[in-house]
Amino acid sequence: MNKAASSRKMLRWLTLCSILTGLILIGLFYGLEMQHIHTQASVALKNKIFDNENEKGELLPALNYVYTGQRNETDMLFAVEAAMIDDYQANQNAIACNSIRRFRYKNEEVYYTPLNAGIAGEKLSAEDGTLLLYADVSFSVNLVRRTTWLLLFALAGLSAALIVMERKSASALEQRDAEMKAFFANASHELKTPLMAICGYADGIRQGIVKPCEGLDVIEKETDRMSVLIGNILELSKVDSGAIVPQIAENDLREILYDAAGVILPAAKQQGIELLLDLPDPIMCLCDESMIFSVVSNLLTNSLRYAQSRISIEAGRGTNGQEVWIQVLNDGPSISKADAAHIFDRFYKGEKGQSGIGMSLANEYVAVHHGQISVSPVEGGTLSRVVLPVPKKEKTCNKCLGG
Repeated sequence: MNKAASSRKMLRWLTLCSILTGLILIGLFYGLEMQHIHTQASVALKNKIFDNENEKGELLPALNYVYTGQRNETDMLFAVEAAMIDDYQANQNAIACNSIRRFRYKNEEVYYTPLNAGIAGEKLSAEDGTLLLYADVSFSVNLVRRTTWLLLFALAGLSAALIVMERKSASALEQRDAEMKAFFANASHELKTPLMAICGYADGIRQGIVKPCEGLDVIEKETDRMSVLIGNILELSKVDSGAIVPQIAENDLREILYDAAGVILPAAKQQGIELLLDLPDPIMCLCDESMIFSVVSNLLTNSLRYAQSRISIEAGRGTNGQEVWIQVLNDGPSISKADAAHIFDRFYKGEKGQSGIGMSLANEYVAVHHGQISVSPVEGGTLSRVVLPVPKKEKTCNKCLGG
């Protein structure tokens, strides 16, 4: 069983255990509260029967009397009292004197006990009927029941939310598992390609089929390609695991752009591509220098692949002072809408592009800075744009610098 399946099973068990725990706690609440009501009613009745004092000072139910001889005077009895007399008369042979009986009538509940004549300070003959002493606990019982129902409804809502969350989490785990499988499959494929080229040309040199100078050039090129790919894969794995922490510091975006442009300048000259940089003023920004350098390098490398004669690089501040931006424009064919929608997908291969994860890594780095990155078709080429927010701390620094 893979980790994703184990995680899904654990989520399911946690959800079920949470629901069962809630049911058990509600059941304990109901049982203990009803037992407490029973105990309090019994204590109140026994204290009256045996003329005991309430030594603990507990709040006990109020007590009332009713005579079974009053049954015919229905206008003087409450409904529960009349029903209680009927219950006693129907079961009096099984009810011992001074024993406590629980009786429920509709939504009312009482505890009563038959008393000997005269126990309440009055002399009663057998013909007068039996004196019933009772404690009405209807309010307490109904309060406990209403509270229990409310808790059950709350638990039902919480259970539904937990089930929805569990299913969403399970779905997310499945999607994540599928993405990871696809990622490793694509990574393996991408790594095999340069390895096969290296092995092929090395074998060709050994057998004398390929000239050493030609073979070594290819081997060096494919080695560099594989090194970049492995580095990108390692960086993405750090981003995915949350292990990567940006080293935020104040940097001049111009320096980052000049450095990135210098890296691709030899290749650009070799292809006859002109690099145009429009960076007039210092653009101070709080960012991770290496991450933004990687973002710009990927944009420039991608632009160099399609440019026909020039690549324009610009940067500046937003008019509202809340952001800084970087733009890279190449004069090659405009990117299609389909490619623009998927260019940041891992190992996505456009119509004339190469598969890889450079642009995906750039997207992750910009996301770490809470910024936005986009590649879109424009008239006469393709425009890549990065927008980074300006933290409050940076605004303070700029005031100190006079920016």
